[in-house]
Amino acid sequence: MKRTTFILFVAIAFVFSSCSIFKGGSKSFEGKITYDISYPDADLEPAQKAQMPKQSVTYVMDNYAKTVRNMGMAEIVQIVDGEAKTKTIMVAGSGMKKYYTLSEEKIKAQNANIELIGVEKTDETKEIAGYTTKKAIAKYENDYGETETLTMYYTPEIGNKSINFDNPFMKEIDGMVLEYELKQGDMVTKYTAKSIEETNLKETDFLVPEDYEKLTDEELKQLRQAGQ
Repeated sequence: MKRTTFILFVAIAFVFSSCSIFKGGSKSFEGKITYDISYPDADLEPAQKAQMPKQSVTYVMDNYAKTVRNMGMAEIVQIVDGEAKTKTIMVAGSGMKKYYTLSEEKIKAQNANIELIGVEKTDETKEIAGYTTKKAIAKYENDYGETETLTMYYTPEIGNKSINFDNPFMKEIDGMVLEYELKQGDMVTKYTAKSIEETNLKETDFLVPEDYEKLTDEELKQLRQAGQ
């Protein structure tokens, strides 16, 4: 039971890593951004709602961004290194701690099925958590050949393009996204930054702790299949 529960959470982490969108690199900002996560009009059972994250935190320093989500019974951490072009996923839960790292090549393969039509940057602005953000709209084709949109608000005051390399919707966005809505099937997930705090960070904050065990390629393959 313990292992089955843990595999479920790692599979969820794999899904999140495929679509995570709120990352940015640092020009001068170093600190912490806290997001509220909501599910507008989602038809979820109480047990499902209990498992869904309500908040996430992103730590930003130089070309690093670390995002932490609490899934109730597990914690999922994603670290993006914009210089090395890698993404590391760590999952801790049910008494186990695992991690895996994706290279730029593997990230491209992971995103290969996303049919991005284009990203439109507009002059529309919005104040979020004390920052003036700009609106951008990504258009993409869903599994049924229909065009859908993803609306996001970002600030050029925090972030740069390089650390967004892993996300097909974001790689042309020069700044940190502070609000966006992502549609996955019939469910919409909305992220909104509620607070932004400058803090002192160090490079070791973005490394995998020694008590985490690396997953093998075969284990990753199984988890990817479980997350489909």
